[in-house]
This record gives sequence, structure tokens and C-alpha cells, in this order.
Amino acid sequence: MNNLTMKNIVYLLSIIICSSLYSQTNKRKIRDSLEEESIKNLTHQILVDFKDLNYIKLNQKIISDIDFNQLKNENLVLYFSSLRRPIFLISPFDDVPRNMNPAFNQTTFWNKKTIRCIRKKHHKNVIPYLKEANSFLFVENNKPESYTRIFGSYDLNDKKNILKLSKKQEKGLILNTQEEFYYFPFTSKNLTINTNKKTENFNTLYLEFHNKPNKIVVVDFIYNLNYNNVTHKTYQYKNNNWEEVSLLKE
Repeated sequence: MNNLTMKNIVYLLSIIICSSLYSQTNKRKIRDSLEEESIKNLTHQILVDFKDLNYIKLNQKIISDIDFNQLKNENLVLYFSSLRRPIFLISPFDDVPRNMNPAFNQTTFWNKKTIRCIRKKHHKNVIPYLKEANSFLFVENNKPESYTRIFGSYDLNDKKNILKLSKKQEKGLILNTQEEFYYFPFTSKNLTINTNKKTENFNTLYLEFHNKPNKIVVVDFIYNLNYNNVTHKTYQYKNNNWEEVSLLKE
């Protein structure tokens, strides 16, 4: 095979490979565009469905459905997470969340009244924990701006209320790190906790919220970070009231 023929073969192969890559890229762009539009439409539909709804009764139902038998320690760490925003695809490896929560979410549920109810009714020292930052609300970082590098501005806005509420509360101490943190007290005014797994003296609760069309909220109850035993509850706003309904099939 002479050099000219070899060059022609290489040239043809290059054209075929480039054409294939171009075709795949175009298909991916079309798919991503359709998925992005679908997510935007779903978000808009949820926001329209949930507009002007009152969440007081829903908050009460969710608290009453928490299994405090799994949270027997008087110290309760509440995992606080940012609301789920639509993730628009920029690569084939990105994941689109099936469930979003633009209407009812962590910032809607965790407020002064719900925290007070858990403290007073269930006798808990409530300790906020920022899930994305993997961090308690440390006294040293007592300004929202301290978390900007960790969260980004939009996540920080979600957390401003819990940060503001916490700063008005008591200060506790982590024994094994000697760091001070903010918490909402029930019995202890000089709370000390230990984050060493062998000697930790608290339970954890993480509530994950999903919004669906037709005024539906699904809540995942995750106790002590046990993701193998998650409880799911589904609530729907019907006849001017929040009712528990059968869990929807995905």
C-alpha cells in the first residue's frame, strides 16, 4: 500500500469520526434542550399549583408523622438542605432530579414555629446542621457571608433565615473539637456534644421534600442518616385541607 493510499484512508477515517462526533453532539444538544424545557414547564406548573397555599396544617401533619421513637436522645441534630433547583444538562453525565421542591421545601418547613414545637412538645435541644457544608452553625462563622464560598449565593439565600434564627439562641460546645455552635435549647443551657462516632450523644433527622403537580408533597423521613430505612409520606391539598394520600408510584 503506497503512502498516498494510506493518507486517503486516514483522511476518510478522520471525516467519518468527526461526522459521528458532530452527530452525537447535535443529538445530545437536542435532548438536553428538550429536557431543560420539560423541567422548566414542570417547575412552572408546580409553582402555579402551589400558589397561595397555607402550609400551617401541613407542617403540623409532618411533625406528627415524625417517629420520635427513633429519636430518643434529648439532643436532636436537624439536617438543613437547600431547596432543589432544576439542573439543566450540560453534559451526558449530568443527572436530572425526578423530584424538585420549588414551592414547599426546607426553607418553608423549618421556621420558628416548627422548631419550637419540636423543642417544647418533644423535649429536644434542636441543633441545626448545614448538609451541603457538612457543618454545624459555628459561632466563629456567625455571619452568613462566612458560608458564601461553601454554598454560593443562591444556596446562601436559602439558609439566611435559619442562620438568623440560630444566632439568637444558645451556644453549645463540641467536646472533641472545642468548637462552639448555635442551638435551640429545651433543657440544657450549657450543652456539650461529642461528634466521635463511639461517644456521640445525639440523634439526627433529615426531612427531604419533593413537590409534584396537583398540590402534592412527598416527604422522606431519614433517621440517624440510615438511608436503608427511609419512611415516605405523601400529602395532597384537597378540599381546602392537607390530607395524607397513598404513596404515588414513580
